[in-house]
Amino acid sequence: MRKFSVYVFKKVLYLIFLLIFITGIDSLKERALSQEAEFFKVKFCPLLNENISNNNDTLQTKSPIGASVRSLLIPGLGQIYNGKKVKALLAAAGEGILIYSIYDNNKKFNNTKEVKYRKRRNTLQWWFVFVLGLSAVDAYVDAYLDRFNENMDISFGGFNNGYVYLNLLVRF
Repeated sequence: MRKFSVYVFKKVLYLIFLLIFITGIDSLKERALSQEAEFFKVKFCPLLNENISNNNDTLQTKSPIGASVRSLLIPGLGQIYNGKKVKALLAAAGEGILIYSIYDNNKKFNNTKEVKYRKRRNTLQWWFVFVLGLSAVDAYVDAYLDRFNENMDISFGGFNNGYVYLNLLVRF
């Protein structure tokens, strides 16, 4: 048991360093993109005779890669980063239940050596990988779509010749 806890501790430490490294890369990328935008404003906007002022209302975007890595490292952290607390709770609960089930079936298999516990453990491991990947993809998509306005209107369009019409209006 001691070897297992040392192994888990090393892996957690490795994942923390990986998160710090990736977050640093994201901040460097954002800084480079903002410098490129400033270069474009200085170089080309005077040619277009536009008055550009330093506006503090610039759109702050979240890093999709950073969100997905956070979600991979700690269950629900990517969703918290995106401000989706209910999704974070669901992701953390789902992954936590699967981790406990894997641990429990592994313990039962080690004590009894019955094949059914090994098969169940392996199936649960695949489900864990699926849920973990789904959580990371969800965090990525939420962070990517954060820059868009959430205005959407669904309204009843009426009846015409026996058909029901619904209107969907999405504003970006």
